[in-house]
Amino acid sequence: MLAREGLVMNHKKLLRLYREENLRVRRRRGRKRAMGTRAPMTLPQGPNQRWSLDFVSDTLISGRRIRILDARARTSARRWEREGLLACSARNVLLRALNHAGVSPERLARFYP
Repeated sequence: MLAREGLVMNHKKLLRLYREENLRVRRRRGRKRAMGTRAPMTLPQGPNQRWSLDFVSDTLISGRRIRILDARARTSARRWEREGLLACSARNVLLRALNHAGVSPERLARFYP
């Protein structure tokens, strides 16, 4: 912020001024690294057996960040060609509504062969 205002200052002098004003410098934490080794991804044996995992993050009004692991079944283009765009889209909307209504994943899997 000082550099944007045109003030160039040594970092030691800046820390001294912070200490005199009883301010605290926020320290950045290091990056978290994964522990252990990863297993190789298994190859799908048939259609609709591959899943996509994705972390979705958002910030609440309070400023707290939340992260959600989103798992989705990847479909093949053949399914869209075989069943049609309207039928697949309608089924996906129905599955999403049932999921929000609290239907168990085992029961939802019946709709998604």
